[in-house]
Amino acid sequence: MATHYSFLNNWRFYWRIARQSSPTLLPTLIGYAVLETFLNLGTIILPTLVVQLLTQQAGLPYLAAVVISFGVALAAITVGHGFLDIVGTDHSTIPRLEMANQLNAKIMAIDYQMTEDPKIQQLFSTAFNNGLSYTLAGGQAFFFGVERLLRDILSLIALTITISFFTPLIFALILFSGVISYLMLQWYRRWYTLNHHTKDETKRRQEYLRENAYATENGKDVRLYEMATWYHQHFEQLNHDLDQWQQKESTRQFISDLVSDGATIIRDGFAYLYLALQIMAKSITATQLTLFFTTMTQFSQLIDGTIQDLHMLQTASVDLQELRQFLDLPEAPKVSTLTTTQQDQLHQSKTQIQFNHVSFTYPGAAQPTIRDLSFAIAPDEKIALVGANGAGKTTITQLMIGLLKPTSGRILINGIPTSELIPTEQYERFSPVFQDSTIMALTLKENICLSTHPDDARVWRVLEQVGLADLVKKLPQQLETPMTRYVDQNGVEFSGGQIQKLMLARALYKDAPFLVLDEPTAALDPIAESDMYQQYAAMTIGKTSLFISHRLASTRFCDRILYVDQGELKESGTHDELMSQHGDYAHIYDIQSHYYQTKASPKEVAE
Repeated sequence: MATHYSFLNNWRFYWRIARQSSPTLLPTLIGYAVLETFLNLGTIILPTLVVQLLTQQAGLPYLAAVVISFGVALAAITVGHGFLDIVGTDHSTIPRLEMANQLNAKIMAIDYQMTEDPKIQQLFSTAFNNGLSYTLAGGQAFFFGVERLLRDILSLIALTITISFFTPLIFALILFSGVISYLMLQWYRRWYTLNHHTKDETKRRQEYLRENAYATENGKDVRLYEMATWYHQHFEQLNHDLDQWQQKESTRQFISDLVSDGATIIRDGFAYLYLALQIMAKSITATQLTLFFTTMTQFSQLIDGTIQDLHMLQTASVDLQELRQFLDLPEAPKVSTLTTTQQDQLHQSKTQIQFNHVSFTYPGAAQPTIRDLSFAIAPDEKIALVGANGAGKTTITQLMIGLLKPTSGRILINGIPTSELIPTEQYERFSPVFQDSTIMALTLKENICLSTHPDDARVWRVLEQVGLADLVKKLPQQLETPMTRYVDQNGVEFSGGQIQKLMLARALYKDAPFLVLDEPTAALDPIAESDMYQQYAAMTIGKTSLFISHRLASTRFCDRILYVDQGELKESGTHDELMSQHGDYAHIYDIQSHYYQTKASPKEVAE
């Protein structure tokens, strides 16, 4: 069950980050609140002083001197107050940005398997949206709430003393109306705490639709399959759901405000009645009348402001809940526990893999994707892992590389169980090329080496190996060419085949002892796929290799074939051995083989 953090706990969390990331923030906040208090007192004292001087028939030069002096002092305070306000507001973004950095660091530090859990994805989305996505999100609202609360409390202390000189009853009545307002806000906030997840889920779905509707790669399907109506209907439904939630929220806010305003009317009515009786009894002077009016008006505003400040702070605490929960997720271990002997054993120049009765079930899934899988891959062996779409090939790859962990069974690398390895020890053994690899908005060479210190000579060498060197030499900026147009409008967009070669160059640059090719040719036609696999075979000499595909072009040049179906190993052997068994592999190969014959006639393919 997720941890619920109290207000005080979130208070300490925020100020710990604020002190570390912006040490001047708290002194700035205190200075602002003190100067704000002086300004509030000045707006009370100045008119009262003027009325008193007039009733005492003070001379005009003296009156002018007092007013000018007071005005200069207030102006100086106003300048300092404005300066600290700007500095504080600017610096208040620093803790929020630091929390965003921590959130981004956490998403990189947790196990990859956790990132595929829908509950973790929802938690991340809510953590960012409620805690960090805008100025009054939880990560910054704490500052504004504390700033205003401190300002209002200091002013209230000064004004409480003044009001008490008139009658404690008025003071008590003002406090009573404040308590009523606070209780009504508490009533609203409890509803918000219990129901804001509904709004968050609706917004998350809206964001998903918005991103997909405007994604360039979806533009063709949206138009050709007339999906605009589908998007519009779903947007309308989500907008309707969000509007219904907001109506419920507005109703509760209205009831809260209505009761609070009723208490304020009672408070003001009594105060004015008291004032009228005092005037009729001639027991109050003009100076006292002015002081009473200004003090009571300020005090009432400050009471209401204090209630809103507390509401802002408590709402900020609610909005930080998911952020705190995400930041408390366990991270993948970073310190190796292997002995020196085990380290030497793991880091042999050759790599062998062993699966022992491995099963895997995705979070929330009713059935396992991989079932009791056992096989071994010897050093320098080239293995083809084949099967239909959904057979579990990519899952097996991710288990081998270390992105996923077995639900049961063991995986061993060079005889070391992967359960004893930290993720980086497992990752460094593999150079993968995935079917959905990402081209980043970096330079061409940075996309290959994924490092801030690339070796240009090594980059050119792998480009030669994959057949991209001539193309890159023709580009005006060559290795410094920006990729994609997300950041640089002059960026280069590669074709599908060129992207696959670039991804292979990335894998070769890493130069790990085990090369994994997970359906890297899925976007190519069968003949081009067969040609590329032949190139891959030449490039993987001296490495252990795993070729994964639902098409069988990769099998002829491999030492052994593993045929999987529904997460189980159905057949294993060389191409000739499996063909002689006349099993599922042989049947599928016979069907697909027509497509790899460049001279096959349409009739032959149909047969």
